[in-house]
Amino acid sequence: MKQAVLFDLDGTMWDATSQLVPAWNTVLAHHPETSRRLTLEDVRACMGKTVTQIAQMMLPDVSQEEGEAIVRECCIYELAPLLQFGGTLYPHLEETLMKLHADCFLGIVSNCEDGYVQTFLEHHELDYLFDDFEIAGRTKKSKGENIRLLMERNGIDRAIYVGDTQSDFDAAQLAKIPFVHAAYGFGSIDGAAPAIHDLSELLPLVPTLL
Repeated sequence: MKQAVLFDLDGTMWDATSQLVPAWNTVLAHHPETSRRLTLEDVRACMGKTVTQIAQMMLPDVSQEEGEAIVRECCIYELAPLLQFGGTLYPHLEETLMKLHADCFLGIVSNCEDGYVQTFLEHHELDYLFDDFEIAGRTKKSKGENIRLLMERNGIDRAIYVGDTQSDFDAAQLAKIPFVHAAYGFGSIDGAAPAIHDLSELLPLVPTLL
């Protein structure tokens, strides 16, 4: 039986918002049709959302089509500083992943655009620990659908999903797999699920859920 631990990225494995705020505001400054400038709290509220959702939240003063185009521009512009500086990894990430990877398939499922997960893996040199990933920017599917897609593609029989927001919980429900709440991240959940306050707490929990 092939077993997997699948992870959300933002608010679960890293916090990249300190790089995203100046990058996104640089792009916004080149769009006089909106006067919006973002704070750290604004960007954190966008984490885990799709381009469509971010545009609705962040740029209500322009059309939906234009807002999505601006958000996609932000997603491209942010890659260079993220590749150079990375984000802030949550404590005990690499050592926890190394221990999990000894027995489990590891994957990432995120609502980000193409290039974002790759930048995370490249800058922090973590690609050796992950077997596959899937993203909304590539498939245009929901996170729950992408979890199932990744599982089917890799012949995974059982999996758990680790994430920090309600949308992550909902995705695991849609994919019909157990969820673990990264309670140290950006969001809270309305539902019953085990919570961790440090990534190392996953190690004894995973065998009980798989």
